[in-house]
Amino acid sequence: MSTLDFGEYVNPGTIPSFTEGQQKDLPFLVPPLEIQRLIANYLDRETARIDGLIAEKERMLALLEEKRAALISRAVTRGLDPNAPLKLSGQEWLGETPAHWEEPRAKGLFHEIDRRTETGEETLLSLRMGKGLVPHNDVSEKLLEANDVTGFKKIEPGQMVINRMRAASGLIAVATEPGLVSPDYAVFDVVDQELSIEYFLELFKTSLLQAVFRSSSKGLGTGEQGFLRLYTDAFLSLHFPYPPIGEQRAIASFIKQQCSEMLHMESLLRRSIDLAKERRAALITAAVTGQIPLEAMRE
Repeated sequence: MSTLDFGEYVNPGTIPSFTEGQQKDLPFLVPPLEIQRLIANYLDRETARIDGLIAEKERMLALLEEKRAALISRAVTRGLDPNAPLKLSGQEWLGETPAHWEEPRAKGLFHEIDRRTETGEETLLSLRMGKGLVPHNDVSEKLLEANDVTGFKKIEPGQMVINRMRAASGLIAVATEPGLVSPDYAVFDVVDQELSIEYFLELFKTSLLQAVFRSSSKGLGTGEQGFLRLYTDAFLSLHFPYPPIGEQRAIASFIKQQCSEMLHMESLLRRSIDLAKERRAALITAAVTGQIPLEAMRE
């Protein structure tokens, strides 16, 4: 039955239906019981083998994600030199950092900007996980006109944008084009010119910093639920690891290269999983419709 296209039989309508009577009228190929059992046993063996391969590749995907997260977390908190002398940082959540790194407050690195549009004619941008800032009307079914966004915040390329309510989920990005964002977002200029915004984006997206942002947020709810907000004063009061600018850039470049290689491996694994699932479905169809010789299905 899993090989049938029930779309050919359902009654059209707002909620397509399929009645018991229609089910009884479906034509089925029914071989002798001995052959049914032969086919079922064959498919049990073969699909179990394919399912095992799929499960192994999915475990590899999970391990790859863990490796990526660990690599990024270590690079942004310990640097790239495994032999660098360490010191105990002044932040309990941070632990040890390279002895030559600083730990300034965020208020010495970033400054909040709040400029509003009077016309709403600029492009409205929205923060999306894994995509950064993208045009709102490209990713939302609720299209907004200029009069809908009058009074929204203006942003310029190079400014950092934080979704206050989802900072603990890593919804932070840097603008690459001018536009508008929601008034509930926080917009920051970089104060310190000895700062690589790419390094800080990688830092802010680690599970370590997301936990810090969550504990510094205020509101109702716990974890990622409720209405927790990371207010600007709380964000600017935090201390962050701060390597020299050359190291910041080297770390960001290293992460980009390593993640690019891992993404390629991930893409190959996902494609392999898709092919295995297609093979599984095709095998079932071939077996139950008599396309595989019976002798080939015997153990």
